[in-house]
Amino acid sequence: MSSVPLSQRRAVGDAGWQPTVTIVPTARARPAVPSLPRHVVLAAVPLTALAVSAIVIGGGAVSLARSLEGRVLPGVVVAGTDLSGLTLAQAAGQVTAVADAVLDTPLLLEAAGSTTTLTPRDLGARANTDAVVRLLQADRNGVGPWGWVRLRWFGAQAPPA
Repeated sequence: MSSVPLSQRRAVGDAGWQPTVTIVPTARARPAVPSLPRHVVLAAVPLTALAVSAIVIGGGAVSLARSLEGRVLPGVVVAGTDLSGLTLAQAAGQVTAVADAVLDTPLLLEAAGSTTTLTPRDLGARANTDAVVRLLQADRNGVGPWGWVRLRWFGAQAPPA
């Protein structure tokens, strides 16, 4: 039975009594986890990287297009004046200022010994700034995120107004 002498045995309710517990480890089999074939894993890595890259680039293009809403697209230059990022009202003011400067440029005319100074405006030249602003608006409305990327990388020419 027990090798502890009777004088040293303690009952369950006695002070200082401690149960003896023995933990016996048991070997359990781990559940089988199905593994993917190596070629599937190797193909999934570049496909995942490609999908993440497409999402990041697409998200950037959409974000950029939204940030430019109501503004002139980057890279738009009219008569040497950069209009990138301006609102249409600001762009109209810039185009009008450039047109006025060109129309008020003095021209020196010499003929048969007499000299006259005229401006293009004096000769009847007019600037159609409204048509330029309409082109800028049409350009803005017709360009989505991928169109902006195409315009930014490859450029485009608008017909003279």
